[in-house]
Amino acid sequence: MYCDKPLTTNPEHARTMANAAQAAGIVHQVTQNYRFVPATLRAKQLVDEGLLGRPYSFRAAYLHSGSSDPERPAGWKMQDGGTLHDLGAHVVDLVGHLWGDFAEVLAHRQVFVPSRPIRAGSSERVAISGDDAAWMVAKLANGAIGTIETSKVATGTEDELRIELHGEKGAIRFNLMEPNWLDVYDARAEDGPYGGNRGFLRIATCSRRNEPSVIPPPRGAAGWMQFHLASLHSFVGNVLRGRAGHPDFFDGWAVHEVLAAAEESSRAGNWVRVRTVNHRSGAEEQR
Repeated sequence: MYCDKPLTTNPEHARTMANAAQAAGIVHQVTQNYRFVPATLRAKQLVDEGLLGRPYSFRAAYLHSGSSDPERPAGWKMQDGGTLHDLGAHVVDLVGHLWGDFAEVLAHRQVFVPSRPIRAGSSERVAISGDDAAWMVAKLANGAIGTIETSKVATGTEDELRIELHGEKGAIRFNLMEPNWLDVYDARAEDGPYGGNRGFLRIATCSRRNEPSVIPPPRGAAGWMQFHLASLHSFVGNVLRGRAGHPDFFDGWAVHEVLAAAEESSRAGNWVRVRTVNHRSGAEEQR
């Protein structure tokens, strides 16, 4: 079973789906296509190899500008979950995948345009319940602390998914608007007058993958559709081989736990602990 993100509308439904899929013995995957960008695949590889060392911090954002115009007609994505769920599902998954499980969050959600035309050219307006932008400070289980921002009123942006990871021994940064490159910093490089050999190295990840491919060629430019195709390729391959893969429904459930904690934090104005998901048993635990 292949489902778009966010997996459902709340953690309870996500838990039900994950446990049902596990009990049925089927292959299940969530469409977290940004895990399949060659640059983020390389980032995961470097983190797992220990290049960054002990995790210190992270900065992540997913910025759009489509709602900047207050006269843009209302749409279903502007209600309820807002940018926290629509864009936040991507960022939360990517941070968790690369840097570690979430432990606690402090969040704020903001509606900048409280009402919009019901349709283009209409004088009738409808109230907007979903946030136009959201901010989150998050503590990870490994001790790292960072920020997440989601917005559809970030005027001037297009499809800007940014992520920075900073560790004791190195750092990584990526921007979806420059999908062919991963910037990597190794603090173990020799320092010296005029900078020595230190500085960010720009790796040309382009369309390079570990599985044979003809179109696009490895040196070809990476593109948005490729990331979705790579996600589907992973899923179909797992189905044909009868093996489990990631991101699965338990990963989708884990994202919902973070989003739910952020919603609660925004309402209450305080830190909220994130329930962790045990992928093996389908259980959840309060930290």
